[in-house]
Amino acid sequence: SFIMQQAAYLLKEHAMSGLNLKEIAEKLKLTPVQFTRQFQAAFHVTPIHFVTSTRMRKACKLLNETNLTLDEIAQQCGFTSIYSFSRFFAKKLSLSPSAYRKKFRK
Repeated sequence: SFIMQQAAYLLKEHAMSGLNLKEIAEKLKLTPVQFTRQFQAAFHVTPIHFVTSTRMRKACKLLNETNLTLDEIAQQCGFTSIYSFSRFFAKKLSLSPSAYRKKFRK
């Protein structure tokens, strides 16, 4: 539906900043519960999973293609600290950001 396409666009636009799902739901004139249910029905993932996947894709791209520090990458990908970024990255990809960069660097 058009509303869910708009939702995906808003999530992508705000994924790297202080994302607030409640605010996005309000912009779409939905409750947070309605928003989550409709988004999951449309895309087969929760809005949070969609955002974390977007952040991880950007982190991997930055690790591969730039010389940015891990701290800079963490900030650009919407994480509040390098610690939370490193933990989250390792949990999702079973590899630390540094190890990922060494293994997949172009």
